[in-house]
Amino acid sequence: MTPAQDDKARNDAPQGADPQLWAALYDELKSLARRRLRAESTPDLLQPTALVAEAWLRMANESRFDDRRHFLRMAARVMRHVLVDQARALKGPQRDHGALRVTIDTSDLSARIRRFWGGLAMVAIVTLALIALVG
Repeated sequence: MTPAQDDKARNDAPQGADPQLWAALYDELKSLARRRLRAESTPDLLQPTALVAEAWLRMANESRFDDRRHFLRMAARVMRHVLVDQARALKGPQRDHGALRVTIDTSDLSARIRRFWGGLAMVAIVTLALIALVG
């Protein structure tokens, strides 16, 4: 990200954010995002700016933070969750180990079962009738 883009991101507060608070916290959040990304085995998974934005969106429902330190601790935790979710999404298909996925349509299963048991009952009735005729 160029310095001009970084300044724009710092000055353009996300929806619902206090612009002054956002500007004050943006550099700290971005630094935190860089540290989180460096600690990952795949640091190119996300850009720091994208990680800050995703964390901010996930924290939007949190209405209360005790202080700045509490906010930054929560931001670090949410960033970690974002990175874990991203890694899981990338590695998800590999968990199958080549297994074939089969989808079973059960929409008419009960009708099939009724037909099967109904047919079986009919066979039993005919068999009993034949035994009665022969015997």
